Amino acid sequence: MLALSGTKKLTKYTLVIFFTLATILIHWNAIDKSNEKRNIIWEPDDNYHQLIKAKNLDSCNKECLAVNNLLKYNFSDFNKSQKYEHDVYMHHTAIEYHYLKSKILQISNKYIDNWEKTHLFITKITSTLLVISFIILIINLFNLNIGLIASILILPYVTIKYGFHFSNSSDDLASIFSIFSIIALNYKKIQNYILSLVLSALAIFSHPVGIVMLLFNYIFLILRDREIFSKKKIIYFSLSLILIIFYFKLDLNYLIGE
Repeated sequence: MLALSGTKKLTKYTLVIFFTLATILIHWNAIDKSNEKRNIIWEPDDNYHQLIKAKNLDSCNKECLAVNNLLKYNFSDFNKSQKYEHDVYMHHTAIEYHYLKSKILQISNKYIDNWEKTHLFITKITSTLLVISFIILIINLFNLNIGLIASILILPYVTIKYGFHFSNSSDDLASIFSIFSIIALNYKKIQNYILSLVLSALAIFSHPVGIVMLLFNYIFLILRDREIFSKKKIIYFSLSLILIIFYFKLDLNYLIGE
């Protein structure tokens, strides 16, 4: 009976791995197809500003001439439309709110030596990790049976935001760290709380949406055992608040004198 039970469990894990790999391959194929016969990468407005900031970090940092020229305009002469456009330029080139993504692009490009190909490579890695982290989360919070069902359901799955196969944004990278941050909290050991905070920090420095995702951690902790004011939870809430304050105080940018 035990041998039969073990065989069933192994079969289920094998099927989970099969469907997960199939989903990843489908998404990788979608990434390649979406960029066929294109001279620039897909959705350039969003994606190239990531590359611009990675390039700023790589080459000029605080001494980027074009970026700092944005500070030389006489803003009092701007009309509403011009102020909006200037804010967009600042947002896309000067304000660094996804430092970790920029750093990953910078390091990866040293080996690939092509910014567009580097971005596509990171998109594939992000898509892969999103699929894997989602399945691990389901199995961890529920059980293997539900995890198997989830691995089948996401095979053709397309989200409102174009599906996992377009996981090219820094908020997608933040989602991966946030998912693993919740998984870490499923265990009540102090080292898991610390690990969760580290993962949340990586999420926040990938994209500010990581701050919002911390709320899911709080909700999970409260619902897990409904004991709000335990020592571990108070320390966790306090340290996460310090982390958020530190992030906003840091104010990363590529502007000279800032």
